[in-house]
Formats: sequence, structure tokens, C-alpha cells
Amino acid sequence: MGLVFQTPSPFPFSIYKNMTYGLKYYGKTGKKELESAVIEKLGTVGLYEEVKEDLNKSALKLSGGQQQLVNLAAILAMRPGVLLLDEPTAQLDPVASKNFLHALFRINRELGITVVVSTHEPESMAEYATYCVELDQGAVRVADLEAYRSSGAADAVFSARDTLLTLVNDASSEVATDMAAAPAPATACPPAHAPEAGASAPEVPVIQLSDVCFRYQRDQKPVLRNCTLSVTPGTIHAIVGGNGSGKSTLLRVAAGILKPHPGRVRNACPGRQAFLPQDPRTLFVCDTVSEELMEWAPTCGYTKDQALRAARSHQLEALLSRHPYD
Repeated sequence: MGLVFQTPSPFPFSIYKNMTYGLKYYGKTGKKELESAVIEKLGTVGLYEEVKEDLNKSALKLSGGQQQLVNLAAILAMRPGVLLLDEPTAQLDPVASKNFLHALFRINRELGITVVVSTHEPESMAEYATYCVELDQGAVRVADLEAYRSSGAADAVFSARDTLLTLVNDASSEVATDMAAAPAPATACPPAHAPEAGASAPEVPVIQLSDVCFRYQRDQKPVLRNCTLSVTPGTIHAIVGGNGSGKSTLLRVAAGILKPHPGRVRNACPGRQAFLPQDPRTLFVCDTVSEELMEWAPTCGYTKDQALRAARSHQLEALLSRHPYD
């Protein structure tokens, strides 16, 4: 039985060693046998061409989506009879997700492996699934697979967009209320407003990147090449691209966590920004949700009442005494 967790968590070894770790545990040590398994299974998940020159590179230096594909490939290499996958496509870009689901379909049909997938995107799985159940308040009930197939992925995308905009608008209202009652900080950001009638002067960008380049090591190919971007106040920007294309790196450069070389980054409000990484576990340091919400209060200057309002707006009020990992 093979189990792949929701959050990518490869061993701190090379890609090759991650791929062969389980095989060696089961006594498969022949060099040709191991190499063949690595090539075949990385190819199955569509990753081999991307990493074939970097098999000795640490798996932890891959993007989140690439790490997940390495995990999946390593499990497949052990040829399980049953494959249990917890949100396997959550970290994958749409193309990689589609390719992976198609690979699962082939694995099921050609190798006879039983596949069980948990997902909050049933529309994407409906094309491949033969059976579907829903969890409703802790109970299992048979779901209408045809209804998911007919609803289409586009409906799910627009539903997710509407949910995001609702959250952003609610959060903006909370922030606006809190900021109106607080004195303006020394690091205040440029205001977001429409220019007055007849005015033509553009707004001051909040973030501006000019010809930014970045590579993690001198002997590696650059992750970012001559990136130029201007972010104006009050806007919502979506940075899209495949796994490993540099999205997370670009955000870290914009936030000042990574320094470009060469290139220039201008951040108009470094003391008023918030950076949320792909893996939330990198932020959790406390034993309860309540303590987590107050962890940055001394630095950021918000009150317990403001933290509780944020918890209510994100349906977390009943979870305040729980551990964040739970």
C-alpha cells in the first residue's frame, strides 16, 4: 500500500536518493534496476525531462509542486497494489495536474492498481473516477459522479474566484476599520485612490521590479531572468506559471527575502507588508490557534479584539484552542 500525503515532504537527500530509498528498503539494489525505475516513474508523472540533468540535486530545492511529483514517483516505483493519495494535485499547476490524473488513470487500467484519492476539487477527478463518495458532517454518502462531470472545471474556478474576492473584500473592510482608528505608521504605504478629475499623474507603485535576475547558486541556471513588474495600490495581481517556473522566488524577491543579482527592487512599504508562504507550517511556532494569532501582535501593533475579529471572518472562532497542526 502506497500513501502520499497532502504536503510535500521529501527526505533531505538528492532526487535520485529519494526515488530509490524505498526500493533499497525492499532489497532492490541493482544499479540498472534502480536507474530504470527512476527514469520510468519520473517520466510517468511528467517530471523526468525537467530534472534529468539534476538528479543529484537536493529534492528540498525543488518547487512545492515538483517535490510532490517526486513523492508520487517514488511511491509508484515500489509498485503498490493500492495507492492512497491525499490531495495529490493541490501543489500542482493545471497542466501538471491534468497530466498526473491521466497517469493515474493509466496506472489503474494498465497495472491494475487500486487508487483512492481525497480531493476538494471533485470536478477535476470526475473524468477519471469510477466511484465517488462525499463526507457530510462526518458521514459517508454516495455522490452523484455524473453531476460533477457535467458541472465542469470552469464552474469550480469561478466559484473559487468569487470566494477569494469575498475573503479579500471582508479582510480589506476589517483592515480599513482598524487603520482608521490607528495613527499612521512611519512606513505607511502609498494610498490607493483614483486620480482627481483632470489629473494625469500615475499612482506611485507599491512594488516595482526592474530587470530582476536571480539564481540560487552560481553554477545553476537562473530562476528569474530580466523580470520587470509594477504593482499599483489597490490592485490584485495573479502570478501564474508551471511548477518550477519561479513564482515563489519572484514573491520572495519582491518581499525582500531574497536579493536580486542583477536587478532592482523598490518596495514602498516594507514595514507594512505580509508574506504568506506556500507551506503554512513554516510560520507555526505556537501550541494553539489563539496564541498563533497573537504571535505578531507586539511587532505589528494589533489588539486581541482585532485578532478575534479576523478569526471570526475566517470561520476559525471555534478552533482557537486547537493546535495549528490539527
